[in-house]
Amino acid sequence: FIARLIFKHRHDIIPRFKAIYTLSTAALLSLGCSLFFFYHGIQAYLNNRRIPFDGNVDAFEPFNQNTNLFYDNYLIVILYIVIQALLSFKLYKHFYFKLFAIFMIMSIGAHFLPFVDQLFNGFSAPQKRWHYLIAFNAAMLMGLYAKYFSTLTIKNYIFSSIVSLGFVFVSAWVYDTYVSWLWFTPIVSLVGLLVLCVKASIYRNKLSYFYYIAIMILATLVADVFIRNQIYFEDHVERANNDYVNASLFNTPLQHQLVSQMNYSKSEDERIDWRVNEQDNTPMYQFFKGTSIYSSIFDHNILDYYYDALKINLQSESVSRYQSTNGRQNINSLFSIKYLMLKDYQDNVPAYFKKVESKGQYQIYENTLNLPSVKVTNHLYDAQKLKTPIDREHAMLDGVIINDKGKSYTDNANNLKNSTDISSKNIDFRDNNQIYLPQSNGSIQIHVPSDLRERYTDFYLTLKIRRGQPDSNYTININNYANQRLYNNSTYKTGVETQLYRTQPDENGNINITLSPNGNYHFKILSLHGENYNKLKRAFKLQQNNHYKDIKNGVKMTLAPHQKGIATVNIPFRDSMIAYVDHKKVKPIKVNYMMTGIPVSENDSNIVIKYRPKYWFTMITISAICIVISVFWCLIKKFKFK
Repeated sequence: FIARLIFKHRHDIIPRFKAIYTLSTAALLSLGCSLFFFYHGIQAYLNNRRIPFDGNVDAFEPFNQNTNLFYDNYLIVILYIVIQALLSFKLYKHFYFKLFAIFMIMSIGAHFLPFVDQLFNGFSAPQKRWHYLIAFNAAMLMGLYAKYFSTLTIKNYIFSSIVSLGFVFVSAWVYDTYVSWLWFTPIVSLVGLLVLCVKASIYRNKLSYFYYIAIMILATLVADVFIRNQIYFEDHVERANNDYVNASLFNTPLQHQLVSQMNYSKSEDERIDWRVNEQDNTPMYQFFKGTSIYSSIFDHNILDYYYDALKINLQSESVSRYQSTNGRQNINSLFSIKYLMLKDYQDNVPAYFKKVESKGQYQIYENTLNLPSVKVTNHLYDAQKLKTPIDREHAMLDGVIINDKGKSYTDNANNLKNSTDISSKNIDFRDNNQIYLPQSNGSIQIHVPSDLRERYTDFYLTLKIRRGQPDSNYTININNYANQRLYNNSTYKTGVETQLYRTQPDENGNINITLSPNGNYHFKILSLHGENYNKLKRAFKLQQNNHYKDIKNGVKMTLAPHQKGIATVNIPFRDSMIAYVDHKKVKPIKVNYMMTGIPVSENDSNIVIKYRPKYWFTMITISAICIVISVFWCLIKKFKFK
């Protein structure tokens, strides 16, 4: 639009000011018509948690096989005809040809600027998410080139053909990769040359259709090779079929049978911890309340809880997901996770889960200290005064955590780090918590005294680790629990360097930390806490029989006898929730960092929580009004034009 305002066509009949006024009005009305969807999409984006990318970004992309737009790369392949069109200087006298030639040159230049990739990826890591614009500009330029093709001189056509064909053949030679469509390009150029050799313009125009057909055949061949090489390569072919979908890596009848069995044996508000290998969305397609999801956008409170408040370790680091609880018993009970299902080679089982069934390669464990999904308590603790994940777990078991309210939690866990002996092997310690591993078998050993091992069931080890040079993916292995971490410049890195690991000493009383591969790391042991689960056992004995059931667009619960306090429900809090306590409207609050809390008195017995996106009816009303205005505006414009 800006380009068309600057470069006016000789046949333009609308003055610049009127064009701006008309399209600005249309744009505002369009925004109003779509506001019902658009506003909530923006809200979802703003409520997401996306770690700012702090990796190194080069000023320019290197020119190689992956960035060569005109040969066999992984992203997009533009026909060599585009190069011919750009070199056909005679055609620049045509307004739209020149316009799209400029756009094409700008697109090619932008393709080699990582900043543009960041711009189209929300100013995050460089990602190629905008190349449909290159495809659009190339398609328009080739269409206009075909339109004016018959007016080209033979000399200019031969020059542009030699340059463009030379470019793709040199690319094939340099990359040592030959694709089948390469041998058809000289035929296309030859067909074009033969057409231009016809003197009579009337015959030349008719014979041009043979050139168009040749280009279409070439485009089909390029698309076929691209699909075969870049989409349906061996791994994709193996997985793009019914056999894979019904395999143990994704979805099987046995999995469905076991999930149905667990669903039947638990209450509606209890959860199941089960995911198929790396399929974080298993709960969605196997239909159960689970503990994992993968999505580009979901509410930030969940990730705040995982990354910051409780430091739940994700075994395979990646943004836009949460998964399981790293075997932490307190969290499992707080979220009413009744069953855990693992494959037989997996063993990260929480302390008080007992095996109840084994079928095929699957093991099912039941939580023997599970807590109800709803709890009423008058013990309020201030979130700002809790400093460690284990104290936060204990405070949630003893009461409820609220932002800037309540009292200080005083029963804090002791840091046992100074009560242990720490030694290392094949590690060179340097200043400022920097270490160097000359070999991949370097390790740090924490020896836990026998009196501590007898007192505590589990230990929570908090480490701060960042990969140095050479930058690469790396693994933190703690007593055979392997945590896969991403390299510093990775697009999918979470940016959370402080990690908490639930572990137990081995038979010799040691917690062994190994890092691989070799190289430099920033490494610091922050704390070691012990957990004997006495607070969980106490909460289990004092539990109230409070549960919720799903209703349309919300949940409903009936409370057992209780005191005045906060009813805590272990579902994620959203700003636009509405609660009705015995039919009286009450505003829910965020508690326990991500859960939902409702103030109740001792006489309240029923709670209904409903959710409706913010400004729901307001946006519907605005969109409806704008649709009516748009219809009348278009009719008025049409009448004036006639």
